[in-house]
Amino acid sequence: MMQDTKFIKLLSQKLKIGNLRSIHLNVIPGRYATRLDLSLLSYVQEDLPSEFLGNLTSKLSLKTKISFENIDFYGIGEERWRKLNFVSKKLNSIFTQNENDYLEHGVKSFAFGYPLLIKKDIENNNRIMKAPIIIWYLDIERSLTRKDTWIIRRNEDFPINFNEILINYLSDKENIKVSGLSEDILEDGIVDPQEIREVCWELLSKLNVENYDNNMDGIELPIRKVGISEEYKSLDNGKPWIQWAGVFGLYRTQKESIIKDYDELLSNEKVQKFEMHKARTFQYSRIAGVETDPSQQEIIDTLNKTKIKVIQGPPG
Repeated sequence: MMQDTKFIKLLSQKLKIGNLRSIHLNVIPGRYATRLDLSLLSYVQEDLPSEFLGNLTSKLSLKTKISFENIDFYGIGEERWRKLNFVSKKLNSIFTQNENDYLEHGVKSFAFGYPLLIKKDIENNNRIMKAPIIIWYLDIERSLTRKDTWIIRRNEDFPINFNEILINYLSDKENIKVSGLSEDILEDGIVDPQEIREVCWELLSKLNVENYDNNMDGIELPIRKVGISEEYKSLDNGKPWIQWAGVFGLYRTQKESIIKDYDELLSNEKVQKFEMHKARTFQYSRIAGVETDPSQQEIIDTLNKTKIKVIQGPPG
């Protein structure tokens, strides 16, 4: 007999740890088609990144329209044209894959991660973790009537999570316990700039970073428009730090459907224990010299019903 709740929780935790290649632990967009640096929206409208982040951290619901309809493409430079084309491809890829995931798994994983924890991997100093700390789940729509127009929405019932895979990774690899977002923070459904500060303070203190107040200047709104810098490529002192940048992406796990099943099992109060039964050998025939399975038994039972019987292997 096994206590099922403890067993299922253990399996679920193992699935949620992830690895340094997942978006939860390496969020840098790079060449990923379904990741977009927030700062690139400034090529659409200069103050759009700070406007989005300001609304996200102050309002229960938001509706952000991203549209190229008022942009004079004949009057812009080549650099901005290339960036807009890049943003368009990314948003289309995110929208399409988000819808496909919903059809396949029943889950929409489009979200925004901000800010980022930059930290060397304890098992390999040549690898650097770039993990979003807080994840706001959103929805994205593409206009059917207007070209290059998308709507990013958030309703008050959309979850806001501390990066659970980051929590599990730190717990499993470094025995560091991080509490995440408290009920007090989530009570009003908003995580404001000061609360983001407090969460980052706690995280860095658990990672034994001293004088981390100096790393908090970038939280003030509006945010800096430099986006994701490449400072993370060199961590000379080896100390973790916070990069005040955000990334849109599909924050799913490869085992999303299995994790969902485990969560449903844990929420089912009727399930108490697994019973371990010894497997029984299937054997009905008294004339067979070896053990038979159901398909083999069917052959024996019907040998005298037809003149010809074709038996096809393998195993012979």
